[in-house]
Amino acid sequence: MLGSLEQKHLTSKPFMKLSLIQTRALIHARSRNTQRHRPSWSSYHHLSYIFIGNHMVGYGTNKLDGGEGKFLGYNEIQQRHSEVDAYRKLRTLLINKTWTMINIRLSKNGETRLSQPCCKCQDYLHKVGCKKVFYTINTNPNVVDCFAELTY
Repeated sequence: MLGSLEQKHLTSKPFMKLSLIQTRALIHARSRNTQRHRPSWSSYHHLSYIFIGNHMVGYGTNKLDGGEGKFLGYNEIQQRHSEVDAYRKLRTLLINKTWTMINIRLSKNGETRLSQPCCKCQDYLHKVGCKKVFYTINTNPNVVDCFAELTY
């Protein structure tokens, strides 16, 4: 279920060959995957990167909500999803631009895990102008890093 976003506007497909921006995002995510950067309340580090062309312009992480209430996130514990954190940091830069988001979720060992945006975040990203989201999947244990793609 995708909230108010209709299924026909969304396609998802897995692929194995990493693009330049996916590789850049994974390198950065792995460099931040230390106890110092990991939220104490989360067993998985979830990062969302925003790219304009091949240039990373910023990122967001899952975090405690900064007093904004239950905007979008883990409502029962008031924590914000990384997709919302990334967009809210860069929203003025992204006006009238074509941009891509890359979601990465890492275990404590640095292994990729499923990071598909929830239905609320998918709807939110579509409304704020995101055209494409790549997210990590872990469906094949023989493949180290694999992404899938959502296109709006």
